[in-house]
Amino acid sequence: MFFSRPKIDEAPVIQPGEPVIAFLLLSQPDFPVAEAVERLRTLPFGPGMSDTNEQDSTVAFYLGDEIVGISNVPTQYPDNLEEPYAASWMFPDAATVLGNHAGFVSVTLTNGAGDPVQRHATLTRLVAALAGEPGVIGIFWPGAAAVLRPDVFIKMTASTLTDNALPIYLWVNMRVAQNQKGNSLVTTGLNKFGRYEIEVVDVKVQPSGLREFVYGAADTLIKQNPPVKDGMEVARFGASILRASLKPSILDGRGTVIRMQT
Repeated sequence: MFFSRPKIDEAPVIQPGEPVIAFLLLSQPDFPVAEAVERLRTLPFGPGMSDTNEQDSTVAFYLGDEIVGISNVPTQYPDNLEEPYAASWMFPDAATVLGNHAGFVSVTLTNGAGDPVQRHATLTRLVAALAGEPGVIGIFWPGAAAVLRPDVFIKMTASTLTDNALPIYLWVNMRVAQNQKGNSLVTTGLNKFGRYEIEVVDVKVQPSGLREFVYGAADTLIKQNPPVKDGMEVARFGASILRASLKPSILDGRGTVIRMQT
């Protein structure tokens, strides 16, 4: 789509088998982990599950070469989630719905030798299968620093996670900010695939159109990891030419990003 291999090399290196994790937020403290795991066996990936090992409120099993751990914690999530609530554009009332959640469930994969896309796809299918359990009121996807409604997570997994398509909106948060110069967008989540995050700065495009464009760019980056040439044209919005370069983030603590601006 757009993007000679950059001299700047600050994109994160993903270590094989490192943990990938998501959380279910609950309306009640307790969650029947063992029973929910047994229900997973009825699903298409069920035959790949090994025997389970249950200890306290945690159930562990192999799914292929992944060690899956599902654990119930009967308290609120320990970190402040106000920023993810505010950043979750697909769940605008997240703070109201989730602010008083009473417990959470962690779903963790470790050890798997698959690439990040394969591993995130496995995690997504597991979370989608558990998201319909009674008492689940939200999904916290820390890689994207976002929360999502369970019904949206389930539907988007079913409709977009295929051999040829990825659920980009579940994996990559796209927060838009508006000012007099136009709209800006920053992604969170591409680093989890060993890619630079994207930042689009001050363009005269509506948020929906901007997200649609970045959705395509993020999909291309994850699947193909094409190189970025400094100042290359990536899109035209009316008479404006959008160009991309590797530059420091406009935000603190994000390192180098693919910055797109006119």
